[in-house]
Amino acid sequence: MFPDLPFRSERTVIEPGGALLMFTDGVTEARDTDGIEFGEARLRQLLAQRDATAQAMLDRIYRTVGGHVEHAEPTHDLILLGIVRSAWSLAAGGRRPPPYRPKTSFCFSASRSSRPHISSHSRSTSRSARR
Repeated sequence: MFPDLPFRSERTVIEPGGALLMFTDGVTEARDTDGIEFGEARLRQLLAQRDATAQAMLDRIYRTVGGHVEHAEPTHDLILLGIVRSAWSLAAGGRRPPPYRPKTSFCFSASRSSRPHISSHSRSTSRSARR
């Protein structure tokens, strides 16, 4: 789509209790009736709070952005993709408690209105998928 733009690829591990959020500028640029943007700082404050599932994370973001925008006309699409890996605690001796089956929840949402469509998926992460 953009052949002249340089893109790079990176790998990362989402540790237990960690999360990943991808979003479009429609989230941070959502304006209230006075024209004030939601902003990146407010989104960072939301992300400082931990959620157990991607669904909960996206629901909280949508509620907060929706409260900011109130009755203003949408100017952008709001697109979010969230991934949350469930947390686990270490048992005595620093070993994972058996059976260890971390869960990862994925959630995607796209909306141009105040009523987003959210679909989610949760699965156990197999040993081979964690490599």
